[in-house]
Amino acid sequence: MVTSRTGNRWLDVSGVSLRGWAAAGLIAALLVLICYRWVDRPTAILVHRMVRPGAPLGWLFNSLSRLPDLLTTAWLAILIMLPLLVWRTVIVARSRRPAHLGAIILVGCSFVLSSAVKMLLKWSFGRTWPETWIHDNPSFIRDGLYGFFPFHGDAGWSAFPSGHMAAVISIAVIALQLWPRLAPFWAAVAVSAGVGLIAMNFHFVSDVIAGMYVGSASAAAVLWVAARWDRRPNTFYGNRA
Repeated sequence: MVTSRTGNRWLDVSGVSLRGWAAAGLIAALLVLICYRWVDRPTAILVHRMVRPGAPLGWLFNSLSRLPDLLTTAWLAILIMLPLLVWRTVIVARSRRPAHLGAIILVGCSFVLSSAVKMLLKWSFGRTWPETWIHDNPSFIRDGLYGFFPFHGDAGWSAFPSGHMAAVISIAVIALQLWPRLAPFWAAVAVSAGVGLIAMNFHFVSDVIAGMYVGSASAAAVLWVAARWDRRPNTFYGNRA
């Protein structure tokens, strides 16, 4: 475990353990296997029959499934404003630790890392989708096609892991570290996004579980590296004489 020595609350990552996240990875893999065998197909069929678009609850779950896009858009808007924040940090707040700038960098690094990892995994696993959504993709509901087709490529074979869930969790874990008092809110955002993705048949349950781990592990890796960097003298995180 690595703990920041600067006193920065938002870099207090004493709870980040690489061994712990490795163990969590094994648990996530086990859950994925269980869901693949016994949960994914029954859930997809149930969702198709009860809460698909046009059903009474379709509008609600469709809205929840859009939360990842909303968070991604918000982060990109902040990123566009980054030059202004840098200027304010340098010109206006020279004597202060630029925690807001560090927060943006942490969120950005976590998001980018999770995106890169999920793209690699999507291509590697080549899983088909629960339903046909894009480019007339083959699916379990329409074609009875279910499984993994490694290195197949193409958008129709990229359901695993859920990139939307990975994005939400990569942001939520960092946000939880920065603003722990809002933990119920971040948890609600993550759960709502996951429920929406499953309840609209955008993803299988195992896709969402894998996306959760990719996002959380990416955030943990960024926090771990940031804590090590913060131990170095004269870093922008706040080691000022």
